[in-house]
Amino acid sequence: MDTKKKVVNQIGISWITTQDSEKAKTFFQDTLGLKLVKDIPEMGWMEFEGHNGGIALRIGQSNPQGDEVLKPGQNAIITFEVTNIEGFKEELESKGVTFHGPIMDIPGVCKLALFTDSDNNRFQLVENY
Repeated sequence: MDTKKKVVNQIGISWITTQDSEKAKTFFQDTLGLKLVKDIPEMGWMEFEGHNGGIALRIGQSNPQGDEVLKPGQNAIITFEVTNIEGFKEELESKGVTFHGPIMDIPGVCKLALFTDSDNNRFQLVENY
């Protein structure tokens, strides 16, 4: 391998910003059922994982006086793998979660359902075939 070539060594963390840490904590812990693994209120920082592990989702409190680049609702799409997307979507809708469009079926690959949190960050439920 060319040692002068710049490469990404590994994928680090996935994180989003929120306007309201307590509201975000309720959404991800109680509504989605993720496991809260780190909570640092004085830093406005939380970390969540799925119950079977996987990549952690980190959430940071936005700074109203800070950089406009890190505004809530302007993130990459993070996916949550589920085993019954129809049932999970129905359950989340009953808790007030807003989905955008129907479940999309990619034959032989997966089913996807796009939703947003209260900060308009985008997420997808994914059920792999």
